Amino acid sequence: MVPPGLLDTLARVPDPRDRRGVRFQLATLLAVGVCAMTCAGHNSLASIAEWGRRCDQEILARLGCPFEPFAGRFRAPGERTLRDAFAKVDPSALATAGFARLAQLAPWTVQACNPDGTMEREQRRAHRAFAPIRSGGHSRGAGRSLWTASACAAPSAPMAVACS
Repeated sequence: MVPPGLLDTLARVPDPRDRRGVRFQLATLLAVGVCAMTCAGHNSLASIAEWGRRCDQEILARLGCPFEPFAGRFRAPGERTLRDAFAKVDPSALATAGFARLAQLAPWTVQACNPDGTMEREQRRAHRAFAPIRSGGHSRGAGRSLWTASACAAPSAPMAVACS
């Protein structure tokens, strides 16, 4: 569940927190966030913390969570810990580390090919699906444009995001 090299990549992000009272490494908190967002689809800090609480002990150990000797378990970070750490992280440093990790994972040559190995052909008629439709039958464009209605009618249309 935890990709190899994720903690090493996230450890490059500088920790802006005060060294006193730090119970979780910043790389651990970021890795919990990455894993909760990518594998489970959680997008809020409360749901990321909930994912961490429900995680197996093996996964928490691989994420670098500290071991609590009295409870005999690895501790998951709480919502407040995640909120404080994520608020202080430098976004540009995090983006740099994230793009460096993606560059490691991406193949060097990207070619558009079909599952049978043949090269994919360019789709030339795709632009017609988003052409404005005029009502009224006049060639000069008299009448109301149905561009917005046709784009928002299909939820899978790429322009549906702009309408909502």
